[in-house]
Order: sequence, then C-alpha cells, then structure tokens
Amino acid sequence: MEAGTTLGDRFRLEVKLGHLADTELWRAFDLKLHRPVVITAMDARSPRTPEILTAAMQAAVATDSRFVRVLDAVSARQPETTSFVVSEYAPGLTLRELLATGPLSALEAAWVVREIADAMTPMHAQGIFHERLSPETIIITATGNVKIVGLLMEAVLNPHETEQATSWSEREATDIVDMGKILYACLVSRWPLGTPSAPASLAALPSENTRHAQKTWGLVAAPADGHCWLTPRQVQPGVSPALDVLCDQILSQQPRHDEVPVRSASEIYQALARVLGSADAAADLERRLRYPTAAAQRPADARTASAEPNLVSTGRTLTPESAVTRTSVDLPPVIDEEPAPAHAPSVEKSSRAHDPSNRQGESSQDLTGPDEDGYWSPQAAAGQWGRHDSSQRHQAADPSTGSVAESSAGVGIKSSAGDPSGPLTAVNKNVNSRAGTSRNRPARTRGDNSESIGRAPRHPRPANRHWPWILVALTIAALVVGLVLVGAHDDDEQAHNDAPQATEPTIATVKDFDPQADGGNDEEHPRLVNQAHDGRATTAWRTLVYRGSANLGGLKPGVGLVVDLGKPTQVSSVTVTLTGSGTDISAWIPSNDTSRASMRSIKDWTKADGQSDANGKVTLDLGEKKTRYVLIYLTKLPSVSDGRYQGGISTITVQ
Repeated sequence: MEAGTTLGDRFRLEVKLGHLADTELWRAFDLKLHRPVVITAMDARSPRTPEILTAAMQAAVATDSRFVRVLDAVSARQPETTSFVVSEYAPGLTLRELLATGPLSALEAAWVVREIADAMTPMHAQGIFHERLSPETIIITATGNVKIVGLLMEAVLNPHETEQATSWSEREATDIVDMGKILYACLVSRWPLGTPSAPASLAALPSENTRHAQKTWGLVAAPADGHCWLTPRQVQPGVSPALDVLCDQILSQQPRHDEVPVRSASEIYQALARVLGSADAAADLERRLRYPTAAAQRPADARTASAEPNLVSTGRTLTPESAVTRTSVDLPPVIDEEPAPAHAPSVEKSSRAHDPSNRQGESSQDLTGPDEDGYWSPQAAAGQWGRHDSSQRHQAADPSTGSVAESSAGVGIKSSAGDPSGPLTAVNKNVNSRAGTSRNRPARTRGDNSESIGRAPRHPRPANRHWPWILVALTIAALVVGLVLVGAHDDDEQAHNDAPQATEPTIATVKDFDPQADGGNDEEHPRLVNQAHDGRATTAWRTLVYRGSANLGGLKPGVGLVVDLGKPTQVSSVTVTLTGSGTDISAWIPSNDTSRASMRSIKDWTKADGQSDANGKVTLDLGEKKTRYVLIYLTKLPSVSDGRYQGGISTITVQ
C-alpha cells in the first residue's frame, strides 16, 4: 500500500510507521471525524488475520482512558484484499524512550505502575490479559498520562516461539511479573531477564547472548544472585524502601524478610496507593516530556531511521528496516506555573526573585496578589497634601472663620502664589479702584487676614526702643538651650549605637531530612524546602502523605528539615509555623560537632526541646547554645483526610 490510499472510503493513509510480517502499521486520517488514527492493515488471505481481528474486537471492551482504544475492526470484502484495525492515535513517548535517559523518580515510577495496575484490574476480572506489558507498550502522553497499547493484539502479533496454551492463572501471573519488571526498570533503568523461577543476569548469560541482553528494551540486564534478582535498592542506593520491598514481593517466589508475596493487579494497586497517597505525577511526567534531558546515544542505523512515531499507538516491535527511534511528537511550548529550567543562570535569578530579603525582586515576580507591605491607599499616597486639602475644605465650610467674602480673599491670595495673574491681581485691582472712588473706605492691607481690614489708628503708639535688645537676648538664650539639648541627644544616640545590637541569625539554606538508616530514602519533597523559609505564610514545605497512622504510617521515626545558619552562631530558640493541627515537633542540634550536620540518622542528633499536638506558631527552646545547624523534626502528622496524614512547615525563624 502507498500513502494516499483510502481504506473503507474513510481512512486516508498518510505515513507508514512500520511493518511486521504480513501486517503494516500506518498513521491515517479519519475523513469523517477529521482526526488522526492508527491503522493496522493486514492481508485478508493470511491465516493470522481472523485471529487478529478477533483479538481487536475483544480488546474493544476496554473503554478505560488508560488504554489505547480499538475503534473498529474491518474484515475485507470482495474484491478488496485488505483487512484492518482502527485504533486511537496517542502522541507521546514510550516508557522505553524515557528510561533511555535514566530512571524515573520514585513518585513517577510508583504512579506509572499504579495506573497500569488500576487499568488492568477490571480486565483481569473479565479474563482479559495483556501478556506483553513492557516499556515498549506503555506510552506517556503529552499531558503526562499513561496509555497501555496492544491489549490482546500484541500477543497475537508477537507470539513467543515456545508459547503454548496457558491457563487463566498463568496468563495473570505473566502480567503481574511484567508490572513488577516495569516498576524495577523505572527505579534503576535495569531490566530483570528471565522469570522469577529462573532469573538471569548479564554476567550469567552465554557470551553470544550478552549483546542481545544489553538491548532488552534498551536497558542493561538486572543483576541476580542465587535467590532472585537483586532488589532495586541493592542496585542503586536511595531507592524508596517501600517500592524496593514491593518489587521483591512481586518478582520473588519467596520474598525476602518473610514479606507476603503480591500476586494480583489489585494488590499492586493497593500497595502503590498506600505509598502514593494523594500524590499525582502527571505534572512531573508532562514536564519531563516538555523539557527532556539529553538522551542516551543509540546505534547509528537507528538514528538515521524515519522520524515518525513508531509505537505511539501499538507498542509493536517492527522490522529493522522500518523501525524508528523516536515515538515523540512535537509538543507546543507552554508556560508552567512553576518552571524549573536546568541552567544555572535562571536558577540564580529565580532564587533572587524569591529571596525574602530582595523585596523588589519578589514584588516584581508576584503579580497575582498584593505586595507583602500592601498597596498604598489614595489617602496614604497623598500624605500631608491630602490632609492639608481636607483641612482647607473644613475651614472653608466653618462659619467661625469669617464671612464668605473674607474666605474668598484668602483663597485668592493662596492661588496667586504660583500665578501672578491669578485671583490676587484681580482682587487688588478691584480694591484699588474702589479706594480711588471712596477715600473713607478702609483699605485691605493683607488679603489672608480678616483682622487687617480697618481704619488707621488716630493716636499711634510711641516707638519702643528697648524691644530689639530684648529680642536679641531671647534669641541667644534659645540658641544656648538648643545647643545643650542637641549635645545631650548626640551623646545618647552615640551610646545607643555603641551598645551591641541583638540580630536574628540568617538562614543560609534548608535541607530535607529523611535518612535511609531510619527507614527513609534521603528525600522528603526536596523541591519544596525553600518554601519553608521564604517569609511567606501562604507557602509551605510539606511531607509526603502517609496512610494508616499519624506516626508516618509506621515506616520511620520521623522526617524534618535541617536549618543551616552558614556559620556557628549563638542561638536561643527557633520559631516554626506549622500547617494543620496535631503535629508532634521537636528541635535538635548535632550531638558531637555542631559545625557539621549528620544526615545518616536521628541518632546523631540531640533533642533540645519539643511539643506534642502543636499547631500554628510554635517556639522551641535551644538552650543558649552555639551551633551552625538546627534540625526541626516531625514525628506525628496531622490528619488531612480519612486515614491520611501530612505535615508541613510554612515559616522558620531562629533567634
């Protein structure tokens, strides 16, 4: 077939994505609904065609949005020789391509597999199994959501050479193990080869199979020991302990440490739901697609292949001549609410903009709300002028200040200060003209003083020759008194400046505290730690959501934040603003060297003070000690919903 061919008078073939045996994969356009679709075209005379069409019709019952839906299955009619299956077109990246750049975060890995398990649970209840779940058949869409491709069809299109009819439980077990392998691969970018009963590692394979093993979904084989595959935490330190245990429960016939095996999709979903709580990784995955890291180098023959998506909608393994290396499509640029560019200059600019000490940068960044100091009101902006105008209006309306004519004269004089041709000139001309016509009318000598209007005195006072000397004496006395007062004030101010000033220690950095030795994984929302000391009560660092118990689900003794003051500093207390109600909080300092902060265990710290069931603003006593580091430790979290617990810190101040 060629591009431009129309199937069923409706689907126009546009781009050939690949072919496998007697089937071809095309991106097509639905002329009726005006949307892109994926066409799996096959020779109607092939013995596999009826089986493929049957699998497609059975897969059409999967209406969950996490499956690439089968829209139609059309059998060829004479004289046509092409049967085809129409599927949803889902742009994005395969999980294989994402893992080529490195492992996912614990949140992303758990969320992806939870979505797969949740989607497969009702299918398993109906006896429908995928049997080919892999990084190649999982798509991460442009919005960060999960799509499962090839339900039932993939097993028919890619049969195993030694595969025979299997039972319900065996087919279900295949999907469960595949989910465990996907979780393993997401955590450490390694693929567990073989089966739980016969695990294989790269070192154990024959030399002729070594090269093939290195190319399993583009991932290196996971190491194995006599028991089973090594756990993700043994391969790469820092993996979430809960996810590490879950991998072993799924992939081991006899899980380590007498853990209970996990053998169903619903059990996987429930276990991951307990780990994730209400967390959602869709935004993180969307950002990963929009701002990808450098991809790993691939074989030259693969890099030169077509740039069209390969397994966007089917996840099918294609022949080398038609294989493509990218399943991504160009995504429109977006402006994230919290963009996190990777280059250093932008990070520095962002940190300066959010630094509480940089008020100018902060106000320029925050355009959605008022400044921390508030907007100026019109009255406050007017200052003395606003008060002066108000008092002038009050005086003008007060009858006790004089007659209307007198007030008008006053206004005229005030206006003339800036304009000589203003009302004062007119008033003076009027007064002069009237004075010329009537000598007996009193002259207005000062327009702004009503008491100046009157006749000249008939008996003027004799001049007092002593008053100038009295005025000089009073002036000298006033100067002497003023100099004495100024000198005393300067002495007091100098003494005040010389006295030592008590200043609050400055927080240099804050780091999350979740040691592996205590059951953690060395991270507790590290991207939110700056919100605990940005000076804003509306932002906060929050813990993960824990289930079952307020004591962090019984997984660890506690989590917290290590406050770095930059240098050893004399401290007396620390004030913390908490989110929620019912937090057990304590303050700790390093046990041995107070100039170093141990991140290995809470056992390396000494408790200074603590409060139970605290809420709001809490002050903890540090005992007048000199230290560089202070640990704020949460051991009991407030409830956020039924059976879910999460704590948080919005402000930190060290005294």
